[in-house]
Amino acid sequence: MDTQKSKSVDYCSMGKKIRKFRKEKGWTQDFLSEQCGITSTNLSHIERGKTKPSVETLVKIANCLEVNLDSLLCDSLTSAATPIFMNKISATLESYSDLEIRILSDVLDIAKEIIQKHIT
Repeated sequence: MDTQKSKSVDYCSMGKKIRKFRKEKGWTQDFLSEQCGITSTNLSHIERGKTKPSVETLVKIANCLEVNLDSLLCDSLTSAATPIFMNKISATLESYSDLEIRILSDVLDIAKEIIQKHIT
């Protein structure tokens, strides 16, 4: 693993997640920024990965969006992110039929074979 990459935060990905959660609530940048006590310009820069928010600002945004920090930073985390993705997969599977789950299982087996061929 690249040591430099393992220590960095993917601000673009984090910003995209903030935008996704904001849009899921049907909120504008103006509304969320007002709730967080930051400017809409600052929020826009954060969502585009152009600004590195302070921890305080990030906590305010997460609290307003009612999400945990892990969900905003999971693309920058290593093994700590696995439970987040497992929960996301589990929640997604709840809406699938038995047949869809069987098909998805076959697709995952094929995908795993392909991934293994490319990593080794």
